Amino acid sequence: MPTTAVPPEAASAKSRLFLDQSVGQVAGARIAPGGSPSGSASSSTATLAAATSAPATTTVTLLEAKKPSLFRFEKWWLEQPDFKQLVAKIWSTSCAFDNAIDIWQFKVRLLRKKLKGWARNINADIKRKKVELLKEFDILDKKYESRLLLTWEKQKMGAIVCDLEKIWSLEEMKARQRSRYRNVKEGDRNTAYFQAISNQRARKKRIPALESPDDILEDTKDMLSHAEDKVTTSENELLEASFTEDEIKAAIFDSYAEGAPGPDGFSFLFYQAF
Repeated sequence: MPTTAVPPEAASAKSRLFLDQSVGQVAGARIAPGGSPSGSASSSTATLAAATSAPATTTVTLLEAKKPSLFRFEKWWLEQPDFKQLVAKIWSTSCAFDNAIDIWQFKVRLLRKKLKGWARNINADIKRKKVELLKEFDILDKKYESRLLLTWEKQKMGAIVCDLEKIWSLEEMKARQRSRYRNVKEGDRNTAYFQAISNQRARKKRIPALESPDDILEDTKDMLSHAEDKVTTSENELLEASFTEDEIKAAIFDSYAEGAPGPDGFSFLFYQAF
């Protein structure tokens, strides 16, 4: 049989109720003229003894604490008219740090915190608006089944359809982006899919052999000894130089915008938009 979790207070209250009923049965038993209780007294006494000796069994279910949701930049936020102004206002907040990395971390943490609350409110408003629009559309649709709609009713129905299409477009955008996150999450696990991707990359990067004028070299040491330096001194200095602002900007704008977000929760789409 399935086991039902009973809170301790309810279990103790149920036990007390059972004991009160048993004691009441004993106290209410009529005493016969010979001084012994009537027929039900012995059974009531046995019931009381069993109730007082049997331990109360309580099943306690521990509820796991809900983990906080990770921050993820959503593409549909860019469709909101006040989003860019909100980001600019939050980013211009002054802080007491002097180091560039500390300033960056402070502003990113503040931005994540504010955007999570903003997105929660916007989501609630969109859901409420969708319910209201569907109700209004259903009312007009029922009227249309019994009679022709008036001009203003047709215009209102058309406006409702336009608003619903905007909401459906946002929902489609959310689903598409989150489906990509699920694929990335699956790919990061140590599963057969992950192993297949890793093996494919290893095969593409691996150099199995080098062809020399005399023979085909397959040993790693032989290949390294045969290989010649192809990087000049000037090229090496260029490779070891610090990144410039233009190079960083080019790397960001050349990256796939809707890819997986970084550790801070922001994808390249966010940085490209600002």
